[in-house]
Amino acid sequence: MVDAFFAPTKTFADIRRSASWWAPYLVAAVLGLLFAFVVLNKIGLPALIDGVVHQSPTLQDRMANGTPEQAEAMQHGMEWQFKFMYAGR
Repeated sequence: MVDAFFAPTKTFADIRRSASWWAPYLVAAVLGLLFAFVVLNKIGLPALIDGVVHQSPTLQDRMANGTPEQAEAMQHGMEWQFKFMYAGR
């Protein structure tokens, strides 16, 4: 798989010869889980949600203009979405 960067012609010839999909999928899945694990542990879920809120003016307005219960419910819903995306990885 390293040859994809250093010898792409050889890599594509190997893919044509044996088009196995499970090894690249497995490597990508493991790397994706590792990346998500590191991000959630180093940055943290609350910081990720705050970043999403600050990047969206509409979401920021909805949380600022709603009641504290509504803002908490929206934040709780976003936490579940992040957890679902992590588990679905």
